[in-house]
Amino acid sequence: MFFKKKEARELEKMIKNIQSNLENNYKDMAKSFLKDAQELLERCKNEKILNEKELKHYSEMIDGYEMKMKGYEHTDISKFLHDRM
Repeated sequence: MFFKKKEARELEKMIKNIQSNLENNYKDMAKSFLKDAQELLERCKNEKILNEKELKHYSEMIDGYEMKMKGYEHTDISKFLHDRM
């Protein structure tokens, strides 16, 4: 039976949270999980917790979300409402 390392399970959970928040249009939460996932991946790389294959797999997933979320900014709704008056 294959058991994943704690860090790999944590990365997968963060990636699922990124996807879920994007689907629900919670961009700020998705960006927060992306930042956390990037930090954990960097720690795994520096401490050699994951092997090269695992690092490549998670790097590609996280990079994909980073590209998808490029340009996402927080919308200041109060400014939008003020401009409409």
